[in-house]
Amino acid sequence: MMLRCRGMLLIGEFLMIVSVFTMGLANPNMALCSAQQSEGEPAPPDEFVTFNRQVMPLEEMLPLVKTSGKTGLLYFTADWCGPCKMMQHDVFSNSAAIEFMETHFVLFWIDNHNSEEGKLKKRYDINAVPTLVFINPDGTVIDKIVGYQGAEEFLEELTRITNRENTIESLREKYLAAKKDREARYSKSSMSTDELFQYANKLYQAQDYDAAIPVYKELAQRDIDLPFRRARVYLDLAKIYYSKRRINEAVNTINLAIDKAYIDNLISASLIAYSQLGTLHFEQRQYAECITALRKLEPRLESDSVVKTKYPDKMGYMHDAKRAMIQLPLSLAKLGRLDEAQEVASTIFTMAEADSNYWLLTGFGHRTVMCEVLLVEALVWTKKALDLCEWKDGSALQAYGYVCAANGQYEEAIRAQQLIRDTPVDRAKNIQERDQTWATMEIAALYAKMGRNAECDALLEEIMLDIQKDTGNKIWLAGCFQRHGVRSDQVLSWLQPLVDTAEENDRWGVYIYSFYAGALYNLKRYSEAVEYGERAVKLSSNVWKFANDLDKFRAVLEQ
Repeated sequence: MMLRCRGMLLIGEFLMIVSVFTMGLANPNMALCSAQQSEGEPAPPDEFVTFNRQVMPLEEMLPLVKTSGKTGLLYFTADWCGPCKMMQHDVFSNSAAIEFMETHFVLFWIDNHNSEEGKLKKRYDINAVPTLVFINPDGTVIDKIVGYQGAEEFLEELTRITNRENTIESLREKYLAAKKDREARYSKSSMSTDELFQYANKLYQAQDYDAAIPVYKELAQRDIDLPFRRARVYLDLAKIYYSKRRINEAVNTINLAIDKAYIDNLISASLIAYSQLGTLHFEQRQYAECITALRKLEPRLESDSVVKTKYPDKMGYMHDAKRAMIQLPLSLAKLGRLDEAQEVASTIFTMAEADSNYWLLTGFGHRTVMCEVLLVEALVWTKKALDLCEWKDGSALQAYGYVCAANGQYEEAIRAQQLIRDTPVDRAKNIQERDQTWATMEIAALYAKMGRNAECDALLEEIMLDIQKDTGNKIWLAGCFQRHGVRSDQVLSWLQPLVDTAEENDRWGVYIYSFYAGALYNLKRYSEAVEYGERAVKLSSNVWKFANDLDKFRAVLEQ
C-alpha cells in the first residue's frame, strides 16, 4: 500500500511502512492515496462527468439506482489525493468515458466533505482512494476498481463490468456453487485452480480481505505449478493478515512462503518476502528478528543500473526492498550497535547516491526522527536528497525540516518549511495547497519553540480560517505544537471537542488520541497520558510508532 498522501510525518511514515509491506503483488502499478504523489495541480477540464454530489445515506441512493435501470457507481475520493486528481483530469474529462459512464451508471461522488462518507466507507470496506464501487439496486457489490487507471484501461474495465465478466459478483457465485457441489459430493472443487486464483486476485485488489482469506487458504492446498504464483498465494495472504492486524499469522505465512515456495530461487518473491518479514518485525519492535530478515535481503540488493540491464521488470520490487533496508541501521541503532548501524547506513547512502534515489534518502530522514536515532547522519542524508531533487520536492524539504528541528537547528528547519509554503504548486513536486497550510503550522510551532510568540500568533491568525473549516487541519496543528512540546494547554483545548468521538473518526481518531496523550505528557499528567496513549495503540493499524510513545509515558509514570 502507499502511494502516500504526503503532508504529515506520522501519516507519511505509516504509509511508507505499508507500501513496503504491500509491494505490488496483485497489481504492481496500482496508484493509491496510500502512495503516489501528484506534481502540482492539473488544469481543470473543459467537460466532466456529471456526478450526484448530494449528501445522502445509502438508503436514499438505492431507489435512484433501481428506478434508473442502471448500475450504481460510488466514486470514493478526497481533495488531498493526488491519484484522484489525476484520474479526474485524465479519465472523467475524457469524452468517451463521459458518454459511457453517464449511459450505463448512476454516479455518486463520495468525498471527505460528505458526512455519510464514514458509513459508506465502512459498508464497502474502502481502505484507499480512489476507489470505485459498482453496486446492484439492493446495494450488493458487483465489482470494485481500486487505484488510478488511464482512460483506455478504465473504459475496458467499465465494459467488462457492464457485461458482468469476471466480476467479484460472478466469481463469487461460481466459487459458492463449487463449494456447495464439493460439500454435496465429497469431491474436490469444480472450480479450476486458474479460476480460483483469479477470484482470489480479484478480492485482493478490491481489498475484500475477509472474503479473500478462505479462498487463499484453499489455493494454498492446491498443486500450483508456477513458482512465483505459488509464492504469491502465501505473500498475498500475509499482506491480508497484516492489514487485519493478525501479525503472528502474517509472520507464519511469510515463513511458509520461504519454506514451501522456495522463494530463495525467485528474485521478486525473495525481495518481497524478506522485505515484508523485516518490516513486520520492525513494526513490532522486534529489532533482532528484523536484523535477521534484512541481513538475508541485503545481498540481493543491486544498483538501478544493474537491475535495468539484468531484469528491468523487477525495478519496482528492488526499490521497495531498498526502502525496507532503511530499517536495518535503525534496528541496529535501537539495540545500541551504533558502529554497525553507521556502517550499514553508509552502504545504503552510497547506493542511494549512485542511483540518485532521493526518495530513499528522504525516507531515512523521516524514520530517524521517529526512532530518535542516527539524527546526525540524517542531516547528511536529507541534505543530499535536496541536492538531488534541486530543492524542488516537498517531501524532501519536509524531511530535511524535521531532521533539522530534531537536531535543534530551528532556523534551518523554518527555512525548509518556508520553501514548501512559498513555492507555487505548479513549480514543484509533491506540494499541494494543504501541504503549504501544514508547513505554515509547523513554522508557527517552531516560532513558539524559539520564544517568538508574536510571530507565532500572527501566523495562526493568518491560517485560522483554514483551521476552523477543516478538522484535519486543526488536528495537524495540534500535532505540530505537541511534537515541539509547546503551548500544551492550547493543544488540549483544540483537541478536547474531538476526543469523545475519536473512535468514530476512521482517518483521524488515532492521531487525536496520540496528540492528546502527548500534550498531557508534556504537562506531566502522566497517568492520563498513559490512558490516551493506550487508546491510540488500540485504535492504530501501526502499533510501532504509538507503542513507542506509550512506553515512554509508562516509564515516567513508573518512576
